Amino acid sequence: MYTFGKLDTYKISQKEKKEKFIVDYKVLVRLYGPIIGPIPTSLYLTMISELSLNKGQKAPFKIDRLLHLLQIDEDVFNESIETLKENQLLSVKANKNNSNNYLFELISVKRAKDFFEDKKLIESLEVIVDSIYYKQLENYFLFSLDDDSDYVDIDDIVNDEYEMSEEQFYEQFHSKFKTLFDSNAINEKVKKEIKRLKKLFKVSYDDVEMALLCSTDNNNGIISINLDKLNDYFTNKFSKTSDSDKEMDLIAKAFDDEKAISYYGKMAGRTILTPTETNMINALLDKPNMTDGILNVVFNYYFRQAKKYNTTTKLPAAYFEKVVDSLVMNDIKTTKEAMDYFRNFNNKKKQETSEKIEPQKEKISQEDLDVYDELKRLLGG
Repeated sequence: MYTFGKLDTYKISQKEKKEKFIVDYKVLVRLYGPIIGPIPTSLYLTMISELSLNKGQKAPFKIDRLLHLLQIDEDVFNESIETLKENQLLSVKANKNNSNNYLFELISVKRAKDFFEDKKLIESLEVIVDSIYYKQLENYFLFSLDDDSDYVDIDDIVNDEYEMSEEQFYEQFHSKFKTLFDSNAINEKVKKEIKRLKKLFKVSYDDVEMALLCSTDNNNGIISINLDKLNDYFTNKFSKTSDSDKEMDLIAKAFDDEKAISYYGKMAGRTILTPTETNMINALLDKPNMTDGILNVVFNYYFRQAKKYNTTTKLPAAYFEKVVDSLVMNDIKTTKEAMDYFRNFNNKKKQETSEKIEPQKEKISQEDLDVYDELKRLLGG
């Protein structure tokens, strides 16, 4: 076992230079975590956060810097390095021109499926965790996962390449709503109009189903499709999006394109996050329907509020957890829904002390435009 001194210097890189470094944090924490322990896990996460610091960095950092960040001594550091090497998460190279300078090459964690096919890793995990917890891990990562063959590229779905056929749709529709509609409710005339509207507005059969349910007439217990109502529904629901909606889509995309860990650091004004902050973000991403984009909306809103009122920007984990739990309870599933949630929250606060006014068509606010401009600046756009 080679030992590193605190005055030795280092740089951090990734093993496979041609591939994007991607880490499945659930696999790291839940599968590798019990095997390598908390300190090597924290060291690995810290090195990940430092990957970007090497860009344009001429002078290497000292090992003492990592010891200070992790609050550990040299012995624990060296043991952690050895643990990461043994579990194929790190390789180390020495500078042939400088005996005290090293290159730490990060190796990405395996995919869950590959992890469970690695005999050495599985045997190590089985020794450490009890059989009940191991079975839970196996169920979570393997048996509960959907078959990848059920999924196709999202662009293909938009182009209806893999969408159900017209015949399949009507067969499914009649099966689901046979107590409501008889076999004559959707005749050839209705089908022809649906085909025209579906093509015109480029919508899915899920949208068609909802349109049909909202376009009925009831004449003495006989349910029929009102074509005027059907046309009105499509026109009002699926007409061309406004400039305001397009702006909101751009903002949502900017949130979606940034990893929550990276965005949190930018909002906090720091390039390195503490292990506690990293673990907090990963725990929040573990919440139902939570995505990087939605979490970025949360971070953006509350960091901006903190700046507005000159309060600390280092908010406690429990605070963010409470906010995210509120989003989950309100069934927020997309970044745009999260943006609407906070905008409505602001509007509600503004209207609490004012008289009730007639609802107006919602327009993009200056605050949202400011957010978009800030995102473009932060993301280099």
